[in-house]
Amino acid sequence: MLACTRKERLIARSGSPHLARELDGFLEHLVREVQDPDYRALLHDLGKIREFSYGAEIGLSDEGRLVGHVALGQRLIEERAGGLAPDKRLALIHCVLTHHGADAVPGRRFGSPEAVALHRLNALEATVKGALEHGLNRLGRWRL
Repeated sequence: MLACTRKERLIARSGSPHLARELDGFLEHLVREVQDPDYRALLHDLGKIREFSYGAEIGLSDEGRLVGHVALGQRLIEERAGGLAPDKRLALIHCVLTHHGADAVPGRRFGSPEAVALHRLNALEATVKGALEHGLNRLGRWRL
Protein backbone atom coordinates (compact mmCIF):
# COMPACT_ATOMS: atom_id res chain seq x y z
CA MET A 1 0.00 0.00 0.00
CA LEU A 2 1.29 3.47 -0.87
CA ALA A 3 1.72 6.00 1.89
CA CYS A 4 -0.47 9.07 1.34
CA THR A 5 -0.85 12.35 3.15
CA ARG A 6 -4.21 13.35 4.57
CA LYS A 7 -4.61 15.92 1.77
CA GLU A 8 -3.86 13.29 -0.91
CA ARG A 9 -6.48 11.00 0.61
CA LEU A 10 -9.03 13.82 0.62
CA ILE A 11 -8.27 14.64 -3.03
CA ALA A 12 -8.56 10.98 -3.98
CA ARG A 13 -11.90 10.59 -2.16
CA SER A 14 -13.38 13.89 -3.32
CA GLY A 15 -12.10 13.82 -6.89
CA SER A 16 -11.37 17.54 -6.59
CA PRO A 17 -8.37 19.39 -5.14
CA HIS A 18 -10.68 22.38 -4.46
CA LEU A 19 -13.19 20.32 -2.44
CA ALA A 20 -10.33 18.52 -0.70
CA ARG A 21 -8.94 21.91 0.44
CA GLU A 22 -12.37 22.85 1.76
CA LEU A 23 -12.74 19.57 3.65
CA ASP A 24 -9.19 19.78 4.96
CA GLY A 25 -9.92 23.32 6.13
CA PHE A 26 -13.16 22.17 7.75
CA LEU A 27 -11.27 19.46 9.65
CA GLU A 28 -8.69 22.01 10.85
CA HIS A 29 -11.52 24.40 11.78
CA LEU A 30 -13.19 21.70 13.87
CA VAL A 31 -9.93 20.88 15.63
CA ARG A 32 -9.46 24.55 16.55
CA GLU A 33 -13.04 24.79 17.78
CA VAL A 34 -12.78 21.57 19.81
CA GLN A 35 -10.03 23.23 21.83
CA ASP A 36 -12.65 25.73 23.03
CA PRO A 37 -14.51 24.29 26.03
CA ASP A 38 -17.76 26.09 25.13
CA TYR A 39 -20.22 23.63 23.56
CA ARG A 40 -21.68 26.39 21.36
CA ALA A 41 -18.32 26.84 19.64
CA LEU A 42 -17.95 23.09 19.34
CA LEU A 43 -21.35 22.51 17.73
CA HIS A 44 -21.91 25.58 15.55
CA ASP A 45 -20.96 23.69 12.35
CA LEU A 46 -22.65 20.44 13.36
CA GLY A 47 -24.92 20.56 10.30
CA LYS A 48 -21.91 20.04 8.01
CA ILE A 49 -22.14 16.37 8.98
CA ARG A 50 -25.27 16.15 6.83
CA GLU A 51 -24.33 18.88 4.36
CA PHE A 52 -21.99 16.54 2.52
CA SER A 53 -22.52 13.09 1.05
CA TYR A 54 -19.74 10.59 1.54
CA GLY A 55 -19.01 7.81 -0.93
CA ALA A 56 -16.62 7.32 -3.81
CA GLU A 57 -16.79 11.11 -4.11
CA ILE A 58 -17.47 13.71 -1.44
CA GLY A 59 -19.97 16.34 -2.47
CA LEU A 60 -22.96 18.29 -1.26
CA SER A 61 -25.86 16.12 -0.18
CA ASP A 62 -29.38 17.01 -1.31
CA GLU A 63 -30.03 18.31 2.22
CA GLY A 64 -26.84 20.36 2.11
CA ARG A 65 -27.64 21.84 -1.28
CA LEU A 66 -31.27 22.67 -0.46
CA VAL A 67 -31.15 23.53 3.25
CA GLY A 68 -27.52 24.21 4.26
CA HIS A 69 -25.48 23.39 7.33
CA VAL A 70 -27.02 26.05 9.59
CA ALA A 71 -30.59 24.69 9.30
CA LEU A 72 -29.28 21.12 9.39
CA GLY A 73 -27.43 21.93 12.61
CA GLN A 74 -30.62 23.32 14.13
CA ARG A 75 -32.48 20.16 13.11
CA LEU A 76 -29.80 17.87 14.61
CA ILE A 77 -29.88 19.74 17.91
CA GLU A 78 -33.67 19.59 18.04
CA GLU A 79 -33.58 15.85 17.28
CA ARG A 80 -30.78 14.85 19.64
CA ALA A 81 -30.32 17.37 22.43
CA GLY A 82 -33.40 16.46 24.42
CA GLY A 83 -31.26 15.98 27.52
CA LEU A 84 -30.26 19.65 27.57
CA ALA A 85 -32.32 22.04 29.65
CA PRO A 86 -34.75 23.91 27.36
CA ASP A 87 -33.05 27.28 27.93
CA LYS A 88 -29.62 25.84 27.10
CA ARG A 89 -30.98 24.11 24.01
CA LEU A 90 -32.56 27.37 22.84
CA ALA A 91 -29.30 29.29 23.46
CA LEU A 92 -27.36 26.64 21.52
CA ILE A 93 -29.79 26.77 18.58
CA HIS A 94 -29.57 30.58 18.57
CA CYS A 95 -25.76 30.41 18.40
CA VAL A 96 -25.89 27.89 15.55
CA LEU A 97 -28.39 30.02 13.62
CA THR A 98 -26.39 33.24 14.07
CA HIS A 99 -22.80 32.05 13.64
CA HIS A 100 -22.76 33.55 10.11
CA GLY A 101 -24.64 36.67 11.26
CA ALA A 102 -27.88 37.74 12.87
CA ASP A 103 -29.83 37.86 9.58
CA ALA A 104 -30.94 34.25 10.15
CA VAL A 105 -33.11 35.07 13.18
CA PRO A 106 -36.25 37.19 13.69
CA GLY A 107 -35.43 40.80 14.40
CA ARG A 108 -31.97 40.27 12.90
CA ARG A 109 -30.37 40.76 16.31
CA PHE A 110 -28.03 38.64 18.38
CA GLY A 111 -29.74 37.34 21.50
CA SER A 112 -26.68 36.84 23.68
CA PRO A 113 -23.07 37.95 24.10
CA GLU A 114 -22.03 34.35 23.38
CA ALA A 115 -23.76 34.46 19.98
CA VAL A 116 -21.96 37.69 19.09
CA ALA A 117 -18.63 36.28 20.24
CA LEU A 118 -19.10 33.05 18.28
CA HIS A 119 -20.02 34.99 15.13
CA ARG A 120 -16.99 37.29 15.47
CA LEU A 121 -14.58 34.43 16.21
CA ASN A 122 -15.90 32.38 13.30
CA ALA A 123 -15.52 35.37 10.95
CA LEU A 124 -12.05 36.18 12.30
CA GLU A 125 -10.86 32.60 11.82
CA ALA A 126 -12.18 32.56 8.25
CA THR A 127 -10.58 35.94 7.47
CA VAL A 128 -7.17 34.96 8.83
CA LYS A 129 -7.28 31.61 7.05
CA GLY A 130 -8.23 33.31 3.78
CA ALA A 131 -5.47 35.90 4.14
CA LEU A 132 -2.85 33.23 4.74
CA GLU A 133 -4.08 31.14 1.82
CA HIS A 134 -4.06 34.10 -0.58
CA GLY A 135 -0.55 35.32 0.00
CA LEU A 136 -0.46 37.59 3.01
CA ASN A 137 1.87 35.04 4.53
CA ARG A 138 4.54 36.17 2.04
CA LEU A 139 5.31 39.06 4.38
CA GLY A 140 6.55 36.55 6.92
CA ARG A 141 9.56 38.61 7.87
CA TRP A 142 7.16 41.24 9.28
CA ARG A 143 5.34 38.80 11.48
CA LEU A 144 5.90 39.01 15.23
